[in-house]
Amino acid sequence: MNPDWINNSPDKILTRAGLWPFTAPVGSVLEVGCGISFRSRCIPSHIHVGLDAHWPYLQKVRDELPEAILVNSNAESLSWLFLNKSFSIVALYDILEHLEKPAGQNLLAVAERLARQAVVVASPIGYVPQNIDIWGMGGDRWQTHRSSWSQADLIASGYSTTTEKRIMSDAKRHTSIDVPRECTMVYGIKVMK
Repeated sequence: MNPDWINNSPDKILTRAGLWPFTAPVGSVLEVGCGISFRSRCIPSHIHVGLDAHWPYLQKVRDELPEAILVNSNAESLSWLFLNKSFSIVALYDILEHLEKPAGQNLLAVAERLARQAVVVASPIGYVPQNIDIWGMGGDRWQTHRSSWSQADLIASGYSTTTEKRIMSDAKRHTSIDVPRECTMVYGIKVMK
């Protein structure tokens, strides 16, 4: 796993901001749209479940994390794949921007139904053009950005948030646009009551 992903995983960023409420391992974590990074594995948990629509990503994760539970499905399937309160934490890392805004808002609502303890979100602020699978694994359709998100969007939905400037990898992100590497990310957490 990329050392930057470990040192700057959303749970660690939220901890540095004083927003991470957990001091002990949680029971289970579901990461929706885990891709090959599967960054929620940084959350101390007894069970890690990764869901992704692109089969080659899951095959790569399986090679690296044979103990992970992997589900090949898209985010829109969540509402009928799992029962309410199935996971301690539901992680939505770098997925909201891949959906049209109404679908992203629906995903937030479904994640909140599935989580017993919290939903954790990470997304670039504003629109970052992308239509290429930066990992070169044929997932261009799934890696295309379709919406923009703001800190205000998450706050309006009841999330505690922090932001942080990030430098993205130098991978080509778009077929016809040069995309700046610097972006600001919003990290949010909503603790279930």
